[in-house]
Amino acid sequence: MREELAINPAHAMALYRIGDIYSRQLKWDAAIAVLQQSLWMNPYFSGPYILLGKAYGKTNQIQAAEEMLRRAVQYDPNNKSAHYLLAQVLQQAGRSEEAKREFAVAERLQGDTVK
Repeated sequence: MREELAINPAHAMALYRIGDIYSRQLKWDAAIAVLQQSLWMNPYFSGPYILLGKAYGKTNQIQAAEEMLRRAVQYDPNNKSAHYLLAQVLQQAGRSEEAKREFAVAERLQGDTVK
């Protein structure tokens, strides 16, 4: 992916994948930096918003996490991970009723994929 970025520094998907790798390594600050770049290149793909929401949540930036995850849900309303992570962030923010609603959406979407 780094070779791809050397050829095309504006390759949003390569930046997203690198951000995913950093998040799997729990390198949240590095993940945030790369995922933000990915969004600058392609602001309409929900993947970076989801990972940014997770990374912001892990670094206790709850408002930023919620904003990213709400944007992910806006672009991909059937993404169970986005709803689930949003529910966790809302729970962390002490907004249990909103969290319950998001957990219910995630559960419904999980059931939809099993069929």
